[in-house]
Amino acid sequence: APNLIWQATNGWPQLQMAAALRSDSDGPVDYFLLQIAILSVFLIIPAAAGWWWLLADEVGREWRVFPIAFVVLFLVFLATGARGYYVAPLYLPLLAAGAVWLEGTRLRARILVFGMIGAGAIAGLFLALPLVPPSQVGPFNEVNNELGETYGWEQLTDQVEAVYQQLSPEERANAVIFAANYGEASAMEVLATDRLPPVVSGHNNHWLWGPGDRQGPIIGIGPVGSELSTICPDLVVVSEVSFSADVDNEENGATIWLCRDPETPLATIWNELKHFN
Repeated sequence: APNLIWQATNGWPQLQMAAALRSDSDGPVDYFLLQIAILSVFLIIPAAAGWWWLLADEVGREWRVFPIAFVVLFLVFLATGARGYYVAPLYLPLLAAGAVWLEGTRLRARILVFGMIGAGAIAGLFLALPLVPPSQVGPFNEVNNELGETYGWEQLTDQVEAVYQQLSPEERANAVIFAANYGEASAMEVLATDRLPPVVSGHNNHWLWGPGDRQGPIIGIGPVGSELSTICPDLVVVSEVSFSADVDNEENGATIWLCRDPETPLATIWNELKHFN
């Protein structure tokens, strides 16, 4: 109920987000392939066995809400074009039930399944965790680009701070950073809250938190030039983000902009800066 009330009083942003995801979806084939990547082919057997055990076994039926919820949400997310990993949390109870089922099988079957799980875990570690040097992450990043998304955030923060330090003390006291996406905004909020001015963004939930009350210079990060140019006649490119390793992510090569004297604050165009994707 609190979630529904909040959605209703804030213009149903979840529906806007769902529409954006649907327009960017690769379709049902990608959705199904992602399930295999998330679960791995090695865990399909215990997950499927757990799903059936929860429905068919006299003891398991006490928790049959989980397999039913899995089917319902799997179909809802598929129909709405949602991200394939939205259903991932419901694999946990299925795998737990699969473990109960596995206890009742023969030793040879248990050894086979555990061997498959172990092989999958070893392969999955390199796709899920940053275990290889950034210079060699390319092939793994192609499969799971989330691996490279946080690389270089410290360097990004340092380079933005270098631009911020170019401002006079008076300018710094009223400056604001405007980031193209929530990753860039969050990186600076987490890594440099004591070194940088407030950070705002029009991306997803960051837009809901507003533009703040700063009315001075704006440091822009990423593809925000067209938006800032509407209030910044003196908008200039000061640098491009560069990392020590050539990792493919949204920040590597991103433009850093500077508007020293905006005609109006970001609040005047805030509605135009919203993008859910």
